[in-house]
Amino acid sequence: AMLCGVASNAMLLFFILYYTNVMTRYPHTFAESFAFPVLACVVLVLELRSPYNNPIFHSMVFVVTFALRSLVYPFEAYLHEQTVRKHFMALQAVHSARDCIHGILETMMPPLVLKELRANGDVAATQHPYEHATVAQSDLCGFTELASTLSPESVVEIIGELFGLFDDLTDKYDIYKVETVGDAYIAGQAEPPLTAKNSPLAVVYFALDMVKQTAEWSREREEAVGVRVGVHSGRCVGGIVGNDMQRYHLFGDIMAALDVLESTAPRGGVQISKACKEAIDAYCAAECCPCTVDLQLRDAALLQTS
Repeated sequence: AMLCGVASNAMLLFFILYYTNVMTRYPHTFAESFAFPVLACVVLVLELRSPYNNPIFHSMVFVVTFALRSLVYPFEAYLHEQTVRKHFMALQAVHSARDCIHGILETMMPPLVLKELRANGDVAATQHPYEHATVAQSDLCGFTELASTLSPESVVEIIGELFGLFDDLTDKYDIYKVETVGDAYIAGQAEPPLTAKNSPLAVVYFALDMVKQTAEWSREREEAVGVRVGVHSGRCVGGIVGNDMQRYHLFGDIMAALDVLESTAPRGGVQISKACKEAIDAYCAAECCPCTVDLQLRDAALLQTS
């Protein structure tokens, strides 16, 4: 009986040490922590009814301390769980804000330029000359007259719908949206880092789809709004300018030629320059692909688009 009592005391002592170690060393959820006071009550009841005289459990100080420690533990687990949850929510908010900022930056700069900027962090060095750029510029016809009869909210809604259609087309043809100025929409391709691929034919297809999408939108909305587009190929320079509201812009004679091409283009038509036509021919010859665009020479002796 004495050996059984010693063995019982040794096992109980080992249990208490192991119990305390598991409870304090490893974090538990609030639900899991309720197992400890239940287990403590079971052990206390069994030990107090045990025929062996265990001096540890016959100490009222130990019994009260053991019971209170087990009862307090769920409250500690609850506080710890709440702290972990708040920390997790804070990290999620930080990641969400970071993703939002990255998403905004990706709409303001070409992805390859943004990658370069993250690598070196030097905005002044983020300048790129482009030898073979093709850019399209559109203008909404009839929009000024329509806007004069609508509320500012309706004007913003219409611009948002049309430019949203154009944005979808930039994704379709892998074209970089350079900027919007009023109701003008400017987008194009060039060699990296402006865009991953460079196809003057894709920019012309993009311009033709802008006309098509605007016509369909006008027909559905029963509005007299059309679009005219100018497309030009040539050299330009891309870079980030300014300290506030930074955006990747294109500069050069190509942008001035685009204004002429767009302003003299027929409503519902796409006007390309001679340089753009030559770029398309060279691209189709190099890629061994036929040009399916119906190109017509305009009868405009006074209009010269180099």
